[in-house]
Amino acid sequence: MESREMILRLRESRFAQKEILPYFLASEARIAEIVRLSTTDDIYPVQEHSSWIMIHVAKCEPIAMEKHQERLIDYFLELSRYPLEESRSQSVLRNVCKVLTELPLIDYRDGELLDQLIAHLKNPVNKVALHVYSLTKIAAFVQKYPEIKPEIAEIVEMKKANGLQPSMRQVVRNFEKNK
Repeated sequence: MESREMILRLRESRFAQKEILPYFLASEARIAEIVRLSTTDDIYPVQEHSSWIMIHVAKCEPIAMEKHQERLIDYFLELSRYPLEESRSQSVLRNVCKVLTELPLIDYRDGELLDQLIAHLKNPVNKVALHVYSLTKIAAFVQKYPEIKPEIAEIVEMKKANGLQPSMRQVVRNFEKNK
């Protein structure tokens, strides 16, 4: 069965993940294929579904995903250039951001990545999941660059003043615990 056909099985049922995930975890070539399908424009819903599967691949095999990290960072930054109103899918952006939270920080384009994560965190138009994943990855940057703590803490305080959704509350608590 071809990778694209396997991904489209998600349309049938979310329970298809039990078969799909092992298919992609079976080889490095298939992991590379899920990254390729997630980071190239494709007809709906291939890219959206493949990026969702990629999250689960990253959770199971983060070391295998690390070799694709530069491509994921490039794609995240590329997607971030477009206003949300344009045809780029925020679900793919969100999923790629989530994958990045599963991987360690690397020096590759780290300043650009941090700036974009902060911009997503500040943007009230973004959905809460993108805020959650952005702050999660920013927390790793704070560990590496403690001098940015005050700026991030100020952004977090502004978000708290506007009210937090439950999923964001937990990430904020974790961030504040590590201040």
